[in-house]
Amino acid sequence: MKITDIIPLLITPNNAMKEQVEELLRKAYMRMHDLRKMCLDKNLTIEYIKETEEFFIENQFNPADLDLPKYLEKYAKILSDFWESYNYYKYSRISRGKFNLFTSLKEEDFKLKKSYSDTECAKVLRKMEDYWVASNQVYTQYQISLIRKIYK
Repeated sequence: MKITDIIPLLITPNNAMKEQVEELLRKAYMRMHDLRKMCLDKNLTIEYIKETEEFFIENQFNPADLDLPKYLEKYAKILSDFWESYNYYKYSRISRGKFNLFTSLKEEDFKLKKSYSDTECAKVLRKMEDYWVASNQVYTQYQISLIRKIYK
């Protein structure tokens, strides 16, 4: 099940659906760790890079396309940022544009058998960790807001 199929089902708190979201985040995080390890060990495969890139792309979405309550909208925005964490501004926005980790891995690390992008993988992992923690905090706020509505 894709992330965009799961998020609307969280309008009413649903532990099974939340666990599916967590499982997708866990898989993405582990794939990124695998890429970094392969990069450091200099045994990258183009197939694994492409599989991981496709996994990230198929779970990307625009949170504005979903009609969600306030906190669930914030949750969706953070999850959207999580799935786009591999594509970011490495330097200033004006100077170079966005850095794409998968493009770098395919065009530099794989072809040249070097590990240029292992530090970039580490940066992406840190970004993913931050978004993952933030998503859990916002989801908890969403559950609290639903409880408050009951007792008004």
